[in-house]
Amino acid sequence: MRGSVYGRGRKSGRASCSCARGGPKHPSRQLTVTLRGTTHTRYVRHEEVAPLQQLLAAYAELWAIVDDLTAVNLALLHSAPPREGRPRARPAPR
Repeated sequence: MRGSVYGRGRKSGRASCSCARGGPKHPSRQLTVTLRGTTHTRYVRHEEVAPLQQLLAAYAELWAIVDDLTAVNLALLHSAPPREGRPRARPAPR
């Protein structure tokens, strides 16, 4: 899965809580994913963090493989002999 997990502080919404009076906010985790040009943000429960980290790591691993394959293909393109085909026409003498 592509995305980022980050922590942020949130207010609880209770007027009696110290966070409503400028005190420290409650820690929470968010997942942010951009899909087809739209950014999606979702709250991540504490028990979802570990499985989500595994999905993000698998995605990073796959992209590392794609990068390696791209490097190999680029090297092959640079080392490939020119294609044989029709000889180029010479420019007309002036």
